[in-house]
Amino acid sequence: MVKQGEIWTAPFPYYDNREKLQVKRRPVIIVSKNEINDKNFDIIICQISRHEQNRILKLPQELKNKVLIITP
Repeated sequence: MVKQGEIWTAPFPYYDNREKLQVKRRPVIIVSKNEINDKNFDIIICQISRHEQNRILKLPQELKNKVLIITP
C-alpha cells in the first residue's frame, strides 16, 4: 500500500515539440493521509516537475482544470 510522503510514478499528459498529446510516467509524491490510502482506491498525488507553467497552459482545458501549480 502507498504511504504518505513516498515517491511513486504516474502517467501524465503533455504536448511534445510537434504539439502532439503524449503521456509519460513522471514522479509524484503521495499527499493523502495513510488512513485514506489504506481504505480507498483513490489517493491524492502531486506531480514533481521542473517544467514551467507554460507547458501546463498548453494542455486541453479539461486537463488544465485538474492542475494546481504550487510555487514558492
